[in-house]
Amino acid sequence: MPTVKRVLVDQIAFAPPFIAAFFVAAATLEGRADDAPRRLREGWASAVLANYSLWPAAQMINFGLVPAAMRVVFSNCVGVVWNMYLSYATARVRGTEGAAEGSVEVATPASTTQKEE
Repeated sequence: MPTVKRVLVDQIAFAPPFIAAFFVAAATLEGRADDAPRRLREGWASAVLANYSLWPAAQMINFGLVPAAMRVVFSNCVGVVWNMYLSYATARVRGTEGAAEGSVEVATPASTTQKEE
């Protein structure tokens, strides 16, 4: 399969639904599944646009220039950066409703939220 076709299939068929799944999974794992629709509305489009600014170029390099034996390593290195961005994006849309100004939410192992000044 030609490089451009591989990238198009990846970016059209897989990226948008997997980004949505990430936002839903993050909300669910935080115990706030009911907040997933709002998070999708507020964060999905910008995350998909960010995806389109990173992954097509990375995949063109990967499929076109990187030796087959190193493609997984290359993708994983780009993936670390991408996952840092997704974590930032989900935290940004998570919001801190009800938090006092200047306070920080801290998740405890018991899945409760405490506020620290």
